[in-house]
Amino acid sequence: MRYIDGAIKVPTAPGLGVTLNREKLRQYHELFKELGGYPYDRDPGRLGWYPLIPNTRWADPGVAMVPKLR
Repeated sequence: MRYIDGAIKVPTAPGLGVTLNREKLRQYHELFKELGGYPYDRDPGRLGWYPLIPNTRWADPGVAMVPKLR
């Protein structure tokens, strides 16, 4: 897909206009079965930390909070 005049033309056929390489998909599926999922949601600086999904602890926008500066 290419930008033309700051926009991407919407495909006229079903899908996004890409062809899935079934052999690559099979290879990555085998790799996933061997290695497991990628821990993209982990922070190596905070061992044992996991994100809350879904996150229900959002800040209340009605409460004004100002961070303390050091």
